[in-house]
Amino acid sequence: MSSIYSIDGSGTRASGSGASGAPGEISAEQFLKILISELQNQNPLEPMKNNELMSQMTQIKSLEATSKLVEELGALTTGMKLGSGAQLIGRLVSGKAANGSPVMGKVQGLVVQNGNVNLVIEGYPLLPMDNVEEVVEEVSGDGS
Repeated sequence: MSSIYSIDGSGTRASGSGASGAPGEISAEQFLKILISELQNQNPLEPMKNNELMSQMTQIKSLEATSKLVEELGALTTGMKLGSGAQLIGRLVSGKAANGSPVMGKVQGLVVQNGNVNLVIEGYPLLPMDNVEEVVEEVSGDGS
């Protein structure tokens, strides 16, 4: 497989990584721009071979599929945490808030912030589901 190079303003080829991620990772859009640039600037006497082009197109599709899978798994995880959190409504829980302060009280509801499920407990900061340390007891409404 051929190397992918970007062309900087001086016309110099430089291998690079995407600016918006870990070294060596680029988005599908960045990859496509590089591929188009490579096709436009290739040597007409030595054009890219069909199998190289197909390999790069396959990589684009694979990257898109992986990105979509990651998004869907994130949504599935949030849904599972919501289901688990719903089971805690009306129960007495303890744990630590995101700021480290101890929290203990009856769960009144759930809030999703930035993909994280948090328990609402009156008089306390939100309690992230991941920080629940103990489910103490079920609180009954009739005092029994």
